[in-house]
Amino acid sequence: LRLLQTGADDSWIRITAQKILDQVAAHIGETSYLAKLVDDHVVSIAWAAPSNGVRGHVVPGLSQPLHAAACAKAILAYQPSAYVHSLLSDPLPKICVNTKTSVAEVVTELKTVAEQGYATCINENEMGVTAIACPVHIKDLGVIYSVGVMSLGTRVSTARLAEIATILKIAADDLGSGVSAGRNDQGA
Repeated sequence: LRLLQTGADDSWIRITAQKILDQVAAHIGETSYLAKLVDDHVVSIAWAAPSNGVRGHVVPGLSQPLHAAACAKAILAYQPSAYVHSLLSDPLPKICVNTKTSVAEVVTELKTVAEQGYATCINENEMGVTAIACPVHIKDLGVIYSVGVMSLGTRVSTARLAEIATILKIAADDLGSGVSAGRNDQGA
């Protein structure tokens, strides 16, 4: 069932998520996005931008580096260890100045992500980009989605990460409840 869901059409999930993403973007003032585990990679599937100011863009369908993107790490932290190890192999590509290049480093970080409930990437995936993402827990399915925020430059300080994580955790819970209810309505 889980394998089928990762490859399933997610149009209705994008529709469900859009209102939440719009609210997050407006509240935080940064671009928000939804990502999904599809087979052996994580792709962005929806996004929302605040109505004013400089903002980043998330391209739906773009595959994210599993070891460097907050959205991917937020999902991988809740996957079986054997699966994670099957996806990552040393040396991992150095994408940016803060990219971790060893599987051991990434696995250690994934444990921290699972403990704190959110992942970050600060100059790991793109120079000058900070992102934070939370897993979306779906009843009887687990985590195959994450909801996140990305910011350009230094607009999101390290001190503000905890505040944004709290907002994203609420959004992820709302989205998880909505997806779980939608799956039940569809007979999944």
